[in-house]
Amino acid sequence: MTRRRVLIIGLDGATWDVLDDTLVEAHMPHLHRLRTAGAYGVLQSCQPPVTAAAWTTCITGCQPYTHGVVGFKEYRCGDDSIHITSAATCRVPNLWRQLSDQGLTVASINVPWTYPCPPVNGVVVSGYGTPGTHVDFTWPPRFKQELLDKMPDFDFLAPWKEADPSDSDAFEANMRAVERC
Repeated sequence: MTRRRVLIIGLDGATWDVLDDTLVEAHMPHLHRLRTAGAYGVLQSCQPPVTAAAWTTCITGCQPYTHGVVGFKEYRCGDDSIHITSAATCRVPNLWRQLSDQGLTVASINVPWTYPCPPVNGVVVSGYGTPGTHVDFTWPPRFKQELLDKMPDFDFLAPWKEADPSDSDAFEANMRAVERC
């Protein structure tokens, strides 16, 4: 039996009414090719519809009240403190942990709220929500150095430059980043 491969691409905050066919075809050729040759859809977000809760819902298949990540921060009544949530806050295994448990090889690259990385049969590079490159943000942990050797300026955020809309250099840099999609 031939094993099928699955690629899931998530674009946080993007909608197909913004990423219309003309724009994608003209400026995002790789995404256009994937979209026309594969399947795509519109994600109905969870409540609350914030990045930490929504991505955790997407990768676990559970609602925030089940997985435990309802926002970027959580209150802990035991010590009357507020903490940033993380993958450690999640009470259920995510998709690649479940697939690994079934003996499948997985890769998860730059998915928000996946730090700290779970041990998997494959590789994980955590995404947005990771404290920085000073922590073990990969699985296996040794992959971190290999990644940083090849990409010393690695950043957990997209290479989008915040700038005044009239700044043509920043606009050009952002368009080059989009065209690589």
